[in-house]
Amino acid sequence: ELGEHAEREHEILVNGLAVQDFDAVYLVGKIFDGIDLPDKTMVFGKTEDLAAFLLKHPLRNSSILVKGSRLLALERILPLLERNAETGKL
Repeated sequence: ELGEHAEREHEILVNGLAVQDFDAVYLVGKIFDGIDLPDKTMVFGKTEDLAAFLLKHPLRNSSILVKGSRLLALERILPLLERNAETGKL
């Protein structure tokens, strides 16, 4: 969706994340494979990989920002996050 600017724009995103005080950052997409990542950052190749991780490691007391391209269909993790919220595991 970002065309020839995709890699650079993702680097800018990661650089912005690096200066924040997040407990954890989860990124989805192979585009992050070649980018230097800040500590506490995990990259998942596909949305399903992130969903599997979150099933094993439910988030607790967390604020969550879900942002991505339509290609990744990150909205598929929303039901999982909603179930965690209902059971107090968010």
